[in-house]
Amino acid sequence: MQTRFLGYRTHCARRPNWDYTRGIFFITLVTGGRARVLSKIVHGRVVLTDAGAIVHQEWYRTVERRSHVSLDRFVVMPDHFQALIELKQDGATAGADQASPGLQPESLAAIVGQFKAQCASRIKEEALPDFAWAPGFHDVIVRNRRQLENKRTYIQANPKEWARKTHEPTAHP
Repeated sequence: MQTRFLGYRTHCARRPNWDYTRGIFFITLVTGGRARVLSKIVHGRVVLTDAGAIVHQEWYRTVERRSHVSLDRFVVMPDHFQALIELKQDGATAGADQASPGLQPESLAAIVGQFKAQCASRIKEEALPDFAWAPGFHDVIVRNRRQLENKRTYIQANPKEWARKTHEPTAHP
């Protein structure tokens, strides 16, 4: 039987047997259709829309909901959100069976899934009734200090790079 390509990935991009309940991760979430609804880049700086302000608020609520999470740098771009997040294993997550199928409680996927759902719900109610995130998210496991600093630099430079790539002005008036 021949398998037909459906135009999307049918396998998980996560590393098998990796503990996604602890570590530092660089994540990227994209808006549905890459709609530029979260912010505008003005003179190389992020100016949040109402939807982007909700994303910003909900990201900070992540640490209010979970004591084992630490937030690092993040940026709300026009059509995507990028962040560094650290998960510290504690009593609630210790000993999670990484071989069991399904979503692990307090894993990176569980946290990102809840964050996306909270944002989408509020944005639909308060700002954009048709808002949606693209399915899934991209993550990179940050393995050492050098990678962490590189990702921090990337996040910080992202608005100016966006302005350069889209030919928007970067100098202040």
